[in-house]
Amino acid sequence: MFGLGGLFGVLAAGFFASPTGSLDRLVDMAGWNDLNLDSILDVLPAGLIKDVQQLQVRNYRRIQSRFFLFIADG
Repeated sequence: MFGLGGLFGVLAAGFFASPTGSLDRLVDMAGWNDLNLDSILDVLPAGLIKDVQQLQVRNYRRIQSRFFLFIADG
């Protein structure tokens, strides 16, 4: 997650540092055309994926329970 944030930060800095505001000279995105989510998930550790899925489920349940409490109070 931090790696993606760092990559986004570098791209954003390049965007704002470029005189024309374009990333054409900084990054060539043509190599990313064949990249999909499945290939990214294949290289991540299974434990990390499982932890993220559990975190998503816990957050969904927490938001859902707070929503129902809000509806019940209102």
